[in-house]
Amino acid sequence: MLVYVRFLLISLLYITLILAKVTKRDTLERNSVLGCGFYFSKIQNWDDQNSLSTQFYGSVCSYRPAFQSWISCISDSINQFSRNENNVTFNSSLVEVQKTCGLIQPEIKNVTLDEYYRILHNASHFIRNDFPADKNDGLINYPIKANNSYINPIIIAYHNYSNNIDRSNFSVYFYYLYFFICFFIASIVNYLNHANSLQYLNQWTISCKIKGFLIKCLYKGHHTSYVNILGDKLIALLPSRLETSILTNYIILNGIILAFGYNVDPTNSLFRTKSQQMLRLVADRAGILAFGNLPIIFLFGARNNMLMTLTDFDFATFISLHKWVGRIMILHSILHSSCYLCYSILAGSFKFSELELYYKCGILAMILLLLLFCLSLGYIRKNHYELFLYTHIALAVVFMAACWKHVENLGWKNWLIISIVMWIVERLARVYNILKNGGVLNSKLYLVQVRHDINDTLIRVSINRKKCNMHLRPGQYYFAYFMHPLIFWQSHPFTVIDLKEKNKIIIVLKPKGGASKVLYESLLRTTGILDIKVALEGPYGHSAPIHHSDNILLFAAGTGIPGPLFHAMDLSSRLGEHSNKKVKLVIIIRDSVILNAFRDELLILRNKSILIEIYLTRKPSSKHVASRNSLDLSPYENTSLIARAVTLEDLKTFAEVSFGRPNIAGIVESCVEPKKSLSILSCGAPQFVDFLRDITSSIIIEHPESNIDYYEEFQRW
Repeated sequence: MLVYVRFLLISLLYITLILAKVTKRDTLERNSVLGCGFYFSKIQNWDDQNSLSTQFYGSVCSYRPAFQSWISCISDSINQFSRNENNVTFNSSLVEVQKTCGLIQPEIKNVTLDEYYRILHNASHFIRNDFPADKNDGLINYPIKANNSYINPIIIAYHNYSNNIDRSNFSVYFYYLYFFICFFIASIVNYLNHANSLQYLNQWTISCKIKGFLIKCLYKGHHTSYVNILGDKLIALLPSRLETSILTNYIILNGIILAFGYNVDPTNSLFRTKSQQMLRLVADRAGILAFGNLPIIFLFGARNNMLMTLTDFDFATFISLHKWVGRIMILHSILHSSCYLCYSILAGSFKFSELELYYKCGILAMILLLLLFCLSLGYIRKNHYELFLYTHIALAVVFMAACWKHVENLGWKNWLIISIVMWIVERLARVYNILKNGGVLNSKLYLVQVRHDINDTLIRVSINRKKCNMHLRPGQYYFAYFMHPLIFWQSHPFTVIDLKEKNKIIIVLKPKGGASKVLYESLLRTTGILDIKVALEGPYGHSAPIHHSDNILLFAAGTGIPGPLFHAMDLSSRLGEHSNKKVKLVIIIRDSVILNAFRDELLILRNKSILIEIYLTRKPSSKHVASRNSLDLSPYENTSLIARAVTLEDLKTFAEVSFGRPNIAGIVESCVEPKKSLSILSCGAPQFVDFLRDITSSIIIEHPESNIDYYEEFQRW
């Protein structure tokens, strides 16, 4: 069911393209209506003192002789520029007249086609070719006929202007085409990878060099770790080289669309100067492109995104694309606002425009967009994530409402509709995801600590999965909701370990701030064990196809143990005793304290064909070492308080234990064998995975004869 929901999200994007066809502006009936209306609205000596409106089209919409003149001009222009077989084009012009006058003279919306023809017929009897040029010569209270030499350039100018609008609308198609090509290629590569068919491509040296190049961090070993731009206050996450390649081409595409393809009117009939004309054309295109990005931004920010399944790109990759496409949209919006502001000032219409609701809503939308950007900066996300999350949602909702009012009578609401529907469907998919997993589940929380120090403390969550039949693979993660009165609405992602034999799902978390600190303080008020209800949304993510490789190297650093450990457990049961595959699990931790939370899972590997290397970067002191009985076979559920440490003697019975920091490059090099494949999987602290990413990239390039793949399970956004 969830697969169909994800498929629906993708389908909504392409329904957008179908809806966009309705917005074609460059039609003869529309250009004739606007061109003739523009001409007759410029006439200042209509005898329309009782006109209902002072707006630009007020006279032609509300004053009868002016309206008759307008309709007569429309008919003449259509007959001049087209065959108008069976009056089809003229009939269509009624719709455009109703749109133009809908807000000024609502009664015109009720004009029927027969009445439309009667107005034209009546005008033909009283229409005059000669009329006073200004108020000094007299007022006009009868229908008049305009000279074609004045009308035709205006209609042609509207054709050029409308053609630019249509080109802008059509240009948005290139966005979707570009990402379709990117994700189609990624899907093919992903399919071949899971089918173990990429080995044929890896026979080519250039293929290995491209892979190594794309894996490497973009700048000085920074991808999952923040880079300081201006001290600790202005920090950012950099995209990977693969993400940068996708985004760079997307930025170039946007630059080309913005810079080229304008159909400039040489007569400049609609604007006072050429500069005003260009400002208006650029403002319109930038605004349309900004709206065209909205569905893409909403899709990339969705957890239930089928593209993740198709491409094996992780959620962090799509969040990176979400952020950068959003920034491109902000630049479009700034360009749209700036050009339109300059245009309205130069054209002398600013004082009038600022009173209009659509103009005020446009200003509000721009302010909200800038607030969204400022409250999404790295410092806010890192130190005040909940503030970022809830302000992001609230500001996005108000922003979409402001955008709706901004274009309510102009068009382009289809981009807003599709984005809103996509957001609602995705939220409903989350609810369905929770219900599919059994709704609210029973769980126990255990405090794992040796010293009463939050820095040396972990919380082990054991969730009863008897209610549901979850299909969980190593490397996948859940968003967990803890039903605590203070944090029940919050969700946080956790990589899990699935113990099917015990009907348990294990989560281990480190108390920091926010929700985890609330749980920690609740455990301190008890004996270290707490019963709590938990809802699980997921599983999300993918499982790396490392089982195809001849050699498998798993790196786990710090609290990043669950993913690699679950992979090792899965491989130990899948490969069997007679497998020729070599599997090594490398665990890098400060001391053995953290292994308390995973001792039962580690014991599963005791007599398996998995080589385990443990590196303790901090030497133990006597007061921190507990008894040897700390690593026994008794489950956590039979203990009253988890406050024990794993001794070195226990570790050495099934693992190779060393002190100090390991030679990561040496470990990787030792697993590389000519003509044999190697899969490297990592999870740990940001600096560690970035360091390993760069090392692996270099080794892939240096050893094109070996098929080396790198997978990263740590995600940060």
